[in-house]
Amino acid sequence: MTRPGVARSAPAAVLDSHAQAGTLLRVGWVVPAMSRLYTALFTVHHNELDAFGELRASNYARLLQQAATEASADVGYPATWYALAGTLWLVRRTAIEYLQPVHASDTLQIRTWVADFRRVRSQREYDLCVVGQQSPVAHAHTDWVYVERTSGRPRRIPQGMIESFAPAGVPPSLPRHPLANGGAPAGAFSATRRVEFRDLDALAHVNNASYLDYIEQAAIDAGAAVGWPLERIVGLGGYWRPRAHDIEYLAEAFYGDGLCCVTWVTGHEGAQVERQSEVRRAVDGSLIARARSRWVWVERATRELADIPAQLVGALA
Repeated sequence: MTRPGVARSAPAAVLDSHAQAGTLLRVGWVVPAMSRLYTALFTVHHNELDAFGELRASNYARLLQQAATEASADVGYPATWYALAGTLWLVRRTAIEYLQPVHASDTLQIRTWVADFRRVRSQREYDLCVVGQQSPVAHAHTDWVYVERTSGRPRRIPQGMIESFAPAGVPPSLPRHPLANGGAPAGAFSATRRVEFRDLDALAHVNNASYLDYIEQAAIDAGAAVGWPLERIVGLGGYWRPRAHDIEYLAEAFYGDGLCCVTWVTGHEGAQVERQSEVRRAVDGSLIARARSRWVWVERATRELADIPAQLVGALA
């Protein structure tokens, strides 16, 4: 059950930029003084959990989108305004760092604010915590593009909208570092799938969160292809937990489209493994989305991070 968000004034602060190009996420940012802070509260439901009783990675993205929608309505731009204006916001890129698991009945607090504006783009930041706990459970940012609803062409953000989101002045522009993705190597795992009706959103294209489900399933299938299906992994007494996703959306996919999901390991150390992924249109190979992701190995009995079992290390090569 979703409870309405509450707008709050923002403290003075400085927003840190990426430490280096290609990093998955900035760390340690706070709200710039000129931006309006919005806080949304959501109760986590059992049907939002994964097979290990934790909030599914893609459902974080869905909640971020809902919080952004509420934050827009709070400053006078609800969905009805965009419908009349013939415009909308599309997600260009999302980065999420998952710090701690979230469980059923937790009340998730999402603080969100606009971090910058460019001519047709705006970056929104999110800080997530469970009510009653001091430590954050996730950080995220999303790069949004303002477009015409019918043509999809970028459109200049109205000055009045900018002033509503940042009433104390426009925050400085942030750098957009390219997603570090070198392309799939020979022998990378590949699987095809068809876009299903449940993958679509109100715009009748694949919702941005659904791509995280595609990437996660491809990683599971890649393990099975080298002799480590999910049931065998669970038999080791542990499981893979998403630690971070950084995904860039380059084109749209629609109902019935055939997709080719490609994934490969780029490195591993201790409890952590990093993967890169691509989603391409099966009919012509055109790139729809690409991502960098980190997973960590978790002992099921203790829910603590542990070194990747030796038996699995060879499969990651």
